[in-house]
Amino acid sequence: MARSLQRSGFNPDVAADLHQFGIVLTGGGSLVRHLDARLREELRLPVARAERPLEAVILGMARLLERPELREQFRADSPSPVWAETTLSEDARPSLEIPISAWTRERPRRRHAMRG
Repeated sequence: MARSLQRSGFNPDVAADLHQFGIVLTGGGSLVRHLDARLREELRLPVARAERPLEAVILGMARLLERPELREQFRADSPSPVWAETTLSEDARPSLEIPISAWTRERPRRRHAMRG
C-alpha cells in the first residue's frame, strides 16, 4: 500500500499535509477491525477513524454548502490536477430550498420492542 501511494506521484503539498494532519478513514470500510492500526503501521502516518464514519461525507458536504468561504477552497477550476478533470453539470448544483442543517441533524434512534 505504501508503495502504491509513493508511485501515484502525490503532489508535494498533499504529501506534506498527510504527514502533518494524517488520514481520517470514513465510510463502511473504516469499520474493518484494526484497519487504522495497519494503515498507521504501513504508511507511518497518523490514521484515525471519523467519529461518525458512515455519515462523515454528507456532514462534510453540508458544512461546505453552508459556509461559502470554505467552498472556495474546493472549486472545480482550482489548479489542482484532481479538480482539473472535474466537470459540474446543472444537475449537480445544490438546491438550498431546504436548510441543510434540517436534514443533517442527528435523529434519535428507535428502540425495537422485544417480541416474545
